[in-house]
Amino acid sequence: MAKMNFMEFVPQGFSGEDYSEIFGRALVECAGGTLVVPAGTYRTGSLSLPSHTHLVLEEGAVIRFLDDFSVYEPVLTRWEGIDCHAMHPLLWINDSHDVTIEGQGTLDGSGAAWWKYIFERRAVQTEPELDVEKRLAALNPGFESQPGGGGGRQTQFLRPPLLQVQNSREVSLRGVRLRNSPFWTCHILRSSRVSLEDVSIANPYDSPNTDGIDIESSVSVSVRRCVVDVGDDGIAIKSGSDVSSVAASEHILVEDCTVLHAHGGVVIGSETSGGVHDVRVRNCRFSGTDRGVRIKTRRGRGGDISRIEVDGVTMDHVICPFTVNMYYRWGDDGAAPYSLHPQPVTAITPSVSNLRYRNIVATHCRVAGFFAGLPEMPIRDALFQNVVIACLPDDGDRYEVEMFRGIPESQYRGIRLINADVRFENTDVNIDPPSQMEAY
Repeated sequence: MAKMNFMEFVPQGFSGEDYSEIFGRALVECAGGTLVVPAGTYRTGSLSLPSHTHLVLEEGAVIRFLDDFSVYEPVLTRWEGIDCHAMHPLLWINDSHDVTIEGQGTLDGSGAAWWKYIFERRAVQTEPELDVEKRLAALNPGFESQPGGGGGRQTQFLRPPLLQVQNSREVSLRGVRLRNSPFWTCHILRSSRVSLEDVSIANPYDSPNTDGIDIESSVSVSVRRCVVDVGDDGIAIKSGSDVSSVAASEHILVEDCTVLHAHGGVVIGSETSGGVHDVRVRNCRFSGTDRGVRIKTRRGRGGDISRIEVDGVTMDHVICPFTVNMYYRWGDDGAAPYSLHPQPVTAITPSVSNLRYRNIVATHCRVAGFFAGLPEMPIRDALFQNVVIACLPDDGDRYEVEMFRGIPESQYRGIRLINADVRFENTDVNIDPPSQMEAY
């Protein structure tokens, strides 16, 4: 396999700032071999990695993607759970196999301009304005009626992820740093045998929709020894929003990872239509996150969430360490999904079962837990074993434990149970009573 230094492709005396064409040529010529990027900062537009590519970012190497929205052409992908056209990912591994990205270098998404623009667009709630928005609107007929998670679907400013692995297999990321993503940072979509090891992901806490790792409709994915500090969910597992065309996420391992300052440590949902099964979360640490282990879905999403095992996790200064919310409100303004009365069970009724929480310590929490199932589809077979939850004294402030709708608010700070079968073995909660079943 050939091994080439990126600087071999840079013309002598090159004084430009945009390395897009040079990267494109280098990746084509190095296909099947190794491309080494030495220390330095290289600005570029979108890049695609073909099969059998080994990209090495040496320490001090920074690939900084342009914040010119117009250079990211529409591609067919999935965006917030819906198959549609969106902006080309900054770095795309699509229909490829045997791809490795490693080293101590950095992929920088130049996110500030993207975040500023989407905040401005949300404030005025206008229709598509930029040329790229109008192009996407034309490619996505009916987008006006599609639900979204707040990322910008109505404006069609469908920001790109920093790195997307789509329709691919045997992909490895080792050691690299990802930062300042315009949108989701690392999106693994319809792929298999993907591994992330010792990867560091950082976005400001107030940056919008900048999830750390999103695993969607993918199989056999492992995330080990990664550090995630972002402005939305830390490590999320999803399976799309269209029950007619999505596949499950299965056989997912998250091990020895640290999540800081995110909306949730490990999160399942809310796009769950294909189902999520066989997830193992082991020996992780969550610090300063809003929630620890979080499951979120609602009527209309459909999908079965089952066989979730959480073992050996420590949490500190997490608002609520355990939540299962089947009344998740974000991205839907209708009233029907949030009734507390039983509804007909159909293909779009979600289900949650077989949850195991073992050997966990959560300290300095505000609320111990929140489990809200549907009256027609309660949460089934959840078990806590050897769990300690220590809540701080009540300071009088009310914290948003979960983004629910239709359920009465409560000042109770133990484990709140609604339509939920949850058992406790050797579990200590410093709230009296430690858990409370509510009926409506």
